[in-house]
Amino acid sequence: MVDMERRTALATASAAIAAATTGSAAAKTSGPSRDVKIDPNNLTDAQKKMLGIRFRKLDPESHLDFVTGFRRVLGRQGGSRASAEEVQRYLKSKGVSAGQDTDLSHEDSWNLMVQNGPYAAQLRLMCSIQSVMWDRASRALHADRHDLLAALEKSDVSGPGKLELDPDLEIPDTARHEIHQQPGGYCGDPLGGFVYHHAVTQGFRAGTADHDENHIEYTQAHAKPTDGMVNRILDIGCGTGQSTTPMKMRFPDAEVWGLEVGAPMIRYAHYRAAKMGLDVNFRHALAENTKFPDNHFDLVTDHLLFHEVAPDRIAMIVPEIFRILRPGGVFSHHDLLTEGHPTIQPSHTVPGKARLWETRRHNNYETHYLAYSQSDFPEQLRKAGFEVSFPPPTTGTRHVTATKPA
Repeated sequence: MVDMERRTALATASAAIAAATTGSAAAKTSGPSRDVKIDPNNLTDAQKKMLGIRFRKLDPESHLDFVTGFRRVLGRQGGSRASAEEVQRYLKSKGVSAGQDTDLSHEDSWNLMVQNGPYAAQLRLMCSIQSVMWDRASRALHADRHDLLAALEKSDVSGPGKLELDPDLEIPDTARHEIHQQPGGYCGDPLGGFVYHHAVTQGFRAGTADHDENHIEYTQAHAKPTDGMVNRILDIGCGTGQSTTPMKMRFPDAEVWGLEVGAPMIRYAHYRAAKMGLDVNFRHALAENTKFPDNHFDLVTDHLLFHEVAPDRIAMIVPEIFRILRPGGVFSHHDLLTEGHPTIQPSHTVPGKARLWETRRHNNYETHYLAYSQSDFPEQLRKAGFEVSFPPPTTGTRHVTATKPA
């Protein structure tokens, strides 16, 4: 039933979009592009009003307040000195050092760690509270299912900006799993974009991203070409558009596109950008087959995309980014760290390997994160032809700047 609704909605929207007003920004031909500095810690009241979201009722917000508080308590407990000492004591009793690299596999490291009661209990609680987060957000939003689906259908064919949907797009199996435990994942629930944005903003990141502060911080740190020209921008794997709209806010004269494989996510991204009054365009497509022309973009960005992507897909996406960037253009990659990054390397200790396995398999359902973390992503960029550099860190994650030679 869900799939039929999705295909019907996409087909209806696709037929009507051709007649929609796009209002795309015209590219400038000379001079450096306007670059607006935005301080995520000092947003204006108007910016907060534009960026903020709320449930229609207070009950789900109260539930997600509980989720946030519970997560913080677990985080403090898991990061406490007493917890670290307990892990060290336990591993020492097994003849293992908590601080030294191990030859144990990631799965064997996890199996060893969960034999420790306090450690296993904390993981179980973290997994359960994440399920509660999705459940409360999903129930609240699906109570308004009729109205929200109608709002999406209306938004699909409205501007500013345009939405290009492909009802026949073949979704890779690797994109269909319930990433982060979200029911339906990014592709299966027609309201998935609403659910993701509300749950993550008010449950997972409450207090730090109520107005997309995290995304504004990341996008302000994206490098741009040395000539200062930023006329066209593509944000790949844009999800709900939270990393796309800040690029339009930063470069208001640029033509900005978001690209995403999950139709429910990108429909919501367009819906929200239109409500914000931002002229942002969205395309429902694969990152390895964007269907944009050669040498088209000045800047391509991603935010936490590649650790969710299968290795064989990454091998196709990187050359595609190189193809669509103009000479001198920049790919600004923002994600978790991999081998090959000069500042911080993934942990090869028993606790470190156990955490990676937990993220991949049991908690966050990030199926490809382990393979990504063990890959040398900077070297993959070099092999595609990019010149790679590493900007100073601004957040817990890191940017990698890849420039297409002029």
